[in-house]
Amino acid sequence: MRALWHNQSERQITMRTTADTFLVSKPGRNSYAAKLWSKRGHLLLANRFRLNLARTPAVYSDDRILGSAFIPVVPKSEGDIHCKAWCAWLNATPGIVAYLNIRQKQLTYPNYSLDGLRSLPVPADECDLPSLAAAFDELADQPLAPLPSMAEDPIRQRLDGAVAAAVPGLDEEILADWRRKIPLEPTVNNKREPLSLS
Repeated sequence: MRALWHNQSERQITMRTTADTFLVSKPGRNSYAAKLWSKRGHLLLANRFRLNLARTPAVYSDDRILGSAFIPVVPKSEGDIHCKAWCAWLNATPGIVAYLNIRQKQLTYPNYSLDGLRSLPVPADECDLPSLAAAFDELADQPLAPLPSMAEDPIRQRLDGAVAAAVPGLDEEILADWRRKIPLEPTVNNKREPLSLS
């Protein structure tokens, strides 16, 4: 069974991914393995990552695979357009903001519960999902910068432009402002801010 089992920041630098592990069922566990295999998907969401090293909280695999540090997600409207559009969205600035808002426990190395991942907002059918999927296809193999460097990341800027054009109510200038502010957050850049008494 093909799986993305590890969250290695140095390996996962683009939105497109491949399996990094092959799993084999244990003796007597074939039915459990078959049930697990039925839950594989194209879109996978990270359930833990270091904010100062992470580049891609969501990834897409051309083959349906399992995951451990990345959890397979199957949209109710199963299809490449939803999976690719959501992957583009979750790697753009609004998706990063959504991930930051559902952090649990350690702020710099957060874990995300399944309920938390289910609560992430994603574009619905009233948005231009085909154009977001097209943005994914165009940018999927381009390396994204780590989150502390996202303000200067040209790929993230292009994703934000696609998101602003596809999702009603989002403004590219607002996204640019968020993109500049997120790396200043101490839990993202993992730097202590000096104590100010004034």
